[in-house]
Amino acid sequence: MNIGIDCHYTHHKPRVNQYVISLLLSWKNAGYFRTRENRIFCYFNKKDDLINSFPEEVEIVISKSKSNALFEQIALPMEISKDKLDVFFSPYLLLPFFSFKKSIITIYDISFVKYPKESSWRNFFDNKYRKYLSKRAAKSARAIITPTEFTKKELMNLWGISEKKIHVLPLGGNINFHKTQLLNFPRQEFILFKGSILTRRFLPQIIKVFYAIAKNHPALRLMIIGKDLTNPPQNIDKLIENVNYNLIRKAITRFDRVSEQDMMTFYSQAKAFIYLSEYEGFCLSIIEAMNLGLPIIINKAKCLEEIAGNAALYVDSPNNEAELYTKLSRILTDSNLRQELKERGIRQAQKFSWQKSAKKTWEIIQSINNEK
Repeated sequence: MNIGIDCHYTHHKPRVNQYVISLLLSWKNAGYFRTRENRIFCYFNKKDDLINSFPEEVEIVISKSKSNALFEQIALPMEISKDKLDVFFSPYLLLPFFSFKKSIITIYDISFVKYPKESSWRNFFDNKYRKYLSKRAAKSARAIITPTEFTKKELMNLWGISEKKIHVLPLGGNINFHKTQLLNFPRQEFILFKGSILTRRFLPQIIKVFYAIAKNHPALRLMIIGKDLTNPPQNIDKLIENVNYNLIRKAITRFDRVSEQDMMTFYSQAKAFIYLSEYEGFCLSIIEAMNLGLPIIINKAKCLEEIAGNAALYVDSPNNEAELYTKLSRILTDSNLRQELKERGIRQAQKFSWQKSAKKTWEIIQSINNEK
């Protein structure tokens, strides 16, 4: 069986890169590469260091292209034809316009439909081109993989996708760390937020409530990992600067990105993880936090509740700063609550496994291959 995977989005979408590599490593460990009957072609539009992370058993195909659109619509279909694929897999919601008949796509969410201003496709061409093609890909693909029941229902309700071809396969946490060692790290006095900073994720409210609490807790810090993509701009760095100035200390620190190892260390050392959002299709950060025993505080939202279950301290509304102040203060001061959330979180995180997801993905690929 010849399987092709579109990997060109792994260059600038870290979660897509993690998804693809985790699937490939899990397939390798499961022995799917031991037979020459299975060949996997990974298609890129340029060469970079990320390719070194891919298992040596896969066949790397690089078709240099000046734009993603030219690669997707011209270079990629040519490679698909040349390699005589049985199944084509796109891990990021798009397919070539004249797509291979036996195609599978993964759709994490369709937030760009409900929150177009927050989409990474902000120029006119990208916005129209990719929105049209993503919906078209969803309708033409033989199978769709999505990480939550919430996103499945969104695809059915907003795009009219048939329930029969949507497969809910939760993703796993980071597999490249030594969990036992990290669980033994002492917790420190800081709150952690990780994720792209979007308007729907209420970071100004988090900063405001943190400031109110930190005035009475001189050792407390807030660590923010994520790029400011708010639209219209909320000038997050200016908010941080004002808080640090008023507290007369560097209480809040923000990084666009950190290394994988540093991120795992932050998860293992933070006292609490906070994540508020109006809309998500999935959130790997919550799973990674739970997996390392980090107590989490999130708001009540269908997708977030589906992921965290009873392993989180919930706020009813992310806009209610008084409630957020009360809940955040509680998670910081109640050691029994933190221990309970730690234990529940570790159990809940065990439901999310790359091995399970990879096995079911492989079964879907085989099923599509066997179709006429």
